[in-house]
Amino acid sequence: MSLYFINYEISGYNGEIWFNGAPLNTCYGEFSKNAIQVNHWIIDGDNLVRFNIESLASGKQPEDHIPREGIESIEMALCEGPGDEAPGSGEYFEGANLRWPLPKSCSLPFALEVTGRIRSPFPTWRWQAAEVLRQDTNTLDSAAAYVAEIHRVLVAKEMQRLEQMADVIFEEVSLAFGADPVTSREEFRGFYSRLFADPDYRPAPLDPTEYAFRYCCGNRLLEIRNKGEVPTLRQFGYENDGGWFLPIFLGREKGRWEVLR
Repeated sequence: MSLYFINYEISGYNGEIWFNGAPLNTCYGEFSKNAIQVNHWIIDGDNLVRFNIESLASGKQPEDHIPREGIESIEMALCEGPGDEAPGSGEYFEGANLRWPLPKSCSLPFALEVTGRIRSPFPTWRWQAAEVLRQDTNTLDSAAAYVAEIHRVLVAKEMQRLEQMADVIFEEVSLAFGADPVTSREEFRGFYSRLFADPDYRPAPLDPTEYAFRYCCGNRLLEIRNKGEVPTLRQFGYENDGGWFLPIFLGREKGRWEVLR
């Protein structure tokens, strides 16, 4: 099966990579290089790669920024090809390229974007057909209540309920990466069985005052996160010591919240 990646090399800029309306990764510091698998975000037709430049890595924030070639540069490519490893530059067909140069001058923040047309081998994803969310307090409060239920399940170590909430992983994400749904379920149970048995396992308490949920994908998804890019669902002490965290995107189907990514 085909695998899809976003390859990127970014020098001198702080910012965030988005794909088809979903935030994927932040880039901070003088140099960032990586490849992100995006099979589960690929859609049929035009796929949008976007880099939101927030500031200069130097910490300066000029009103009008004139890029310096060789010091500040951006190279991103949506790549497609066979295999199970991240591609190197030029190894796979590049369906969309977002490269230097920027405009001669630009005010920061600034967004660069490019589309690549792909004939998707996947069906229409559930998140594509999810309800368009209203940007209001009721929506956020309702989503927060569902997040609280997920947190309760994690605290109580309710494996069956957690697996039920993660159905989209077995229905869609497994398909996206050529995995067997039955095997995926077994691996899911194995992972959380080990996690729940860890004597240090302790979900961090929820703090609604720290929520910074973001609307994504044409307002069909809500990214669940806290201020400062801290995961909402995470191990206690994550900010200092690391540990597990659960990045999720919620959507609504027939009026009910579901974990859709």
